[in-house]
Amino acid sequence: MKRLISILICFIMIAVLVSCRVTNTSDTGKKSIVCTTFPQYDWTMNILGDKADEWNISILLDGGTDLHNFQPSAEDIITINTSDLLIYVGGGSDGWVEDVFKTNSADAELINLMQTLGDGVLERDRDYDEHVWLSLENAEEFCEVISYRLGIIDPDNAAEYNRNCDAYTEKLEALEERYEAVVDTAKHKTLVFADRYPFAYLCRDLGLTAHTAFSGCSADTEASFERMVELAAEIDGAGVSAVVVIDSSDRKLAQTVISNTKTKNLSTVELNSMQSVIAEDADYLSIMEKNLDALKIALN
Repeated sequence: MKRLISILICFIMIAVLVSCRVTNTSDTGKKSIVCTTFPQYDWTMNILGDKADEWNISILLDGGTDLHNFQPSAEDIITINTSDLLIYVGGGSDGWVEDVFKTNSADAELINLMQTLGDGVLERDRDYDEHVWLSLENAEEFCEVISYRLGIIDPDNAAEYNRNCDAYTEKLEALEERYEAVVDTAKHKTLVFADRYPFAYLCRDLGLTAHTAFSGCSADTEASFERMVELAAEIDGAGVSAVVVIDSSDRKLAQTVISNTKTKNLSTVELNSMQSVIAEDADYLSIMEKNLDALKIALN
């Protein structure tokens, strides 16, 4: 409800701020791209390559803002409505995008990542899992769609975008093969997440079994003690030597789970969900490579 009220207030403020906007095609002569999250932004930058300077590229959730907690400002709404290409997840956390975009009078391109996957979207908690970017297989498909849409907007450079996309997806495929090799030689194929669970797509791709404190990125702040005891038993049964947490975890839940295991001396490893990153400090492939390093420990 608070998010809805904030968006309505933003709509009211648009008329006041529209004369102050600084990033749009008419002001700079450049086409504009808006990405709601970091992975979309990084994929797009790699596909644009040397042509990136010829575009205005905005990322709404920069500066460490979490996807689940983001509320668009009036200026964000203006940026969206003056864009030539809008790339968004399409889940519950940025579902407001479509309502905002309805006021866009321009003939803009729209990429809904979850809609792109179609039947490939996972269902969790009677809802759809929106963490689609954590699958390298998904990322390859998304990049192809982004490249195609860029070519529609800028046909003169479509061939270059296609070449850049091919080069980048080769890197994604190579990293995916490294993930598969790690899983193939692992001692076990079970992960225990003493935390929230945004990695369902990655586990699906790799054929991994996941035991989790929460079924997804639940709004609950604490897992039940019964669930923590169950996780400890699953650790003992699977022979797991490390418990998985996600970025920004305080690890308190993980320590409670570990204290209920037989050995009580397991380590923790962190997987980065990329829900809250600063774009200038990271790139998608590097983060996924670090996740692979953590996965090696968790599976052996």
